[in-house]
Amino acid sequence: MLNLNISVSETLKQIYASSALHCYVNANKAVKPAMLTPDRKAALHLLVRDAFSFVIVDMLPCVASTSTSIDDKDEILSVNLDLKIQKGEGLLVAKLVESAIAFYALHLVYVGEDNSLSGEYEKRAEDCMRKLLEYTRNSKLDNISNVTPYYL
Repeated sequence: MLNLNISVSETLKQIYASSALHCYVNANKAVKPAMLTPDRKAALHLLVRDAFSFVIVDMLPCVASTSTSIDDKDEILSVNLDLKIQKGEGLLVAKLVESAIAFYALHLVYVGEDNSLSGEYEKRAEDCMRKLLEYTRNSKLDNISNVTPYYL
């Protein structure tokens, strides 16, 4: 059993960093999205929770339980996965899940406003999930090896 505790604050840091870097590398463009900053934390927190649900649904065959409440201010989003992994690999799995959540939340931010950017972030989320699936297949983790993400 692998218990993943995803920190909303850490996921938000990844969102802020991705947004800042996007603004930096596009500084000379006439039109660019506004940089996401902590003053948007409440709204982004909700999107992180939504993204968590989307990512976890892709992993349902190996989900033993999740722990989220109706309280939108929860700092930790937890999921217990029925996986047999080697010592030290849990952090890698957690990071892939956290990145997928951050990128999917960014996709949700921009969908309908900047569909090109939204698509880029959705692809990054897909890439994280593909890496997770490759890892689990290569590690012979039977429970997740036949999961197909909703976006494939």
